[in-house]
Amino acid sequence: MNLDKTIFREYDIRGTVDKNFTEEVLELVGKAYAIMLRDKIQKPYDEIKITVAYDARTHSPRLANAITNSILSSGISVIELGMTTTPVLYFSLFNIDVDGGIMVTGSHNPPEYNGLKVCIGKETIYGEEIQHLRELAEGILTGRIN
Repeated sequence: MNLDKTIFREYDIRGTVDKNFTEEVLELVGKAYAIMLRDKIQKPYDEIKITVAYDARTHSPRLANAITNSILSSGISVIELGMTTTPVLYFSLFNIDVDGGIMVTGSHNPPEYNGLKVCIGKETIYGEEIQHLRELAEGILTGRIN
């Protein structure tokens, strides 16, 4: 599997579906997110709960399913919000007792793209935090991180 560094951008993770943004990539990112979330909020996996939502793009449900299953495999609980808007995901961070959330969304990009907005606590990660998530994913992929 190839993990394309260019999908890890300043404010989100975004790529071309079934090219550099695949279900396998999202499974890897989900595992890295679980580690990052655990380390940042200092709770064991089985005490962490997040929300996951996706937009109306045809490929968004299967991509959301891939990242959700990956996160669930770590022991984290997931509340699935289903198809909705990014503001609803953000609303969930402030109105449901959760430790973070992920929005699968292509946003304003062309239809062949999709992406992730990743939240820890009530904040969307960006910049160095997204690059740290990439480093964790690379570590998992190479076997340096379990």
